[in-house]
Order: sequence, then C-alpha cells, then structure tokens
Amino acid sequence: YILTAVDLYLALKESLLDALVGGSSLASATWNRKKTMLDTITRYRFLLSTALGDYFRFRHWQASKAERSPKMETIRDFCRNRLLPTDVVITFNYDWCLERALYEENRWQPWDGFGFSITPESPFGGVQPQPEKSSEITVLHLHGSAGWRVATNGSISLSSEFLSQLGISLHDSQSTSGANEVVLTEPSFLKGFQNNTILQLWHKAAARLQSADKVYIMGYSLPEADSAATTLFLSTCREKAAAGRVVVVNKNQKALMRFERVLPGCQTVTASIESWLGSAEQHN
Repeated sequence: YILTAVDLYLALKESLLDALVGGSSLASATWNRKKTMLDTITRYRFLLSTALGDYFRFRHWQASKAERSPKMETIRDFCRNRLLPTDVVITFNYDWCLERALYEENRWQPWDGFGFSITPESPFGGVQPQPEKSSEITVLHLHGSAGWRVATNGSISLSSEFLSQLGISLHDSQSTSGANEVVLTEPSFLKGFQNNTILQLWHKAAARLQSADKVYIMGYSLPEADSAATTLFLSTCREKAAAGRVVVVNKNQKALMRFERVLPGCQTVTASIESWLGSAEQHN
C-alpha cells in the first residue's frame, strides 16, 4: 500500500507538472517547487525498491547457512521428483531458491533457463562457450528477481552475487560494475513493466499456459494488487479450469475462493505445498 500511494502520487504529480508547463511566472514557480518534491519522492521510491532487493539478498544469505532446512528440502524434492523435462515454472517470487535446487540437480542452467539468453564471460575477460547441457526446466520470473540487474543494453543481466551463490565463477557479459538497478516489479496496485525482457516473459508465460495440458497453481494467493496476473489466468486458463485441468493448492481459504471466482471449475486443495507434495493426491 505504501508503494501504491507513492506510485499514485508520482503519477498525479507528473500530470500536474505537464499542466503547469508554459504557464505564467506563478505557474513556473509552482512547477519548480513541485518538481523538487517529485524528485524527492522518486528518490524515496528508488530506496524502497533497493531495500526490497537487499532484503531478499539477505534472506538468501541466511538460507545458505541453513542448507538442510525443511523448506529447502521440500523445494529440492519438488525439483528432483515432481518436475518433468520441458515443464515450465511460472513464479511471482523474487528469490532464487528454486533455481538453486534445479541447478544442484543438473536440470537447469542460468544461461538459458530464465526464458532469455545470457552470454557467460570469464572474470578475467573473454566470452566463454555456454555449457553443452541446456535447461530441462524453464523458470519464468514475471515480477523479476533479486538476482537480476538492468544490463548495459537495457535488458536483463545476472548479478555476480547470484552466480557465485550457485557456485559459478563465470560472469554475465552484459553485467555492469557497481550498484546497478535491480529488476523487480514491486507489489503495487499501479504496477509498471518498464523492462522489455519482462514483457517478453509475460508473453511466454501466456503461451505456455495456453498450450499446457494441465496447470498447477501452488501457494500463490492471487492478491488484489496483481491485476495483471488475474488477467493472465482469465485469458489462458478458464477453459482448462472448466474441464478440471487446473489444480489450485493453498492453505488459505480466501485465496482458494478468489481462484474459484476467477477460474470456475478449478480443483482446489486446502493444504500447504509441503503436505500436498507428500500426500497421495500429488500429481504423477
């Protein structure tokens, strides 16, 4: 809600500044005053976004100290035993726990596993050939990732911190040195998708949902702020849901009710992901 309030304020201020341009000297003075305030709010917005990325990097550092935590073991089991080759995982999370587990199982590579291509480079310079083994599983982060940065060409690059936590010494050839911008779509009712690569990932997600034989939605609560996600499901999964080919697993009853309203006919399971994966009702 804080981010939404800031985004709304910025949008209204931009409109006000446009209206003041070319006016009287009084309007010009007002413009200068509002422009200063707008710059300050924009800076605060950037700090909120940066803090969000820093929080998830800290959580990953914590997770690396607890390799055998129950939650991480559940993720490893999911990646090892539940996913089939060519499956696609669509996620709205910012963390890279899933990718780490898939990489450990030799089922995923960062160079082609995110839905866009990355060129590896030696830390000493020089482009390196990509590994011969390509990713069995694709992970589409529709809201970005704490391990992504804005590349030198404006697309997405992988941070050295992310690659090193995977145990990879190579760098992304498009990465920039210093504190460059994290690619995250923050939780706001006024979401903006400024990065073209993110938009391409949404197109790929829609295509895969449309062509999928069955869709499993696990743990996602379909919050009101995610109107783009609601539209994505409405446009790709309603017929599948009516045919019983969409399964929604969530321990939150309100989340299940939201999905029943958006996707009538979907199968709902009231359970945590851990308990569902360990039960006889899990998918084959």
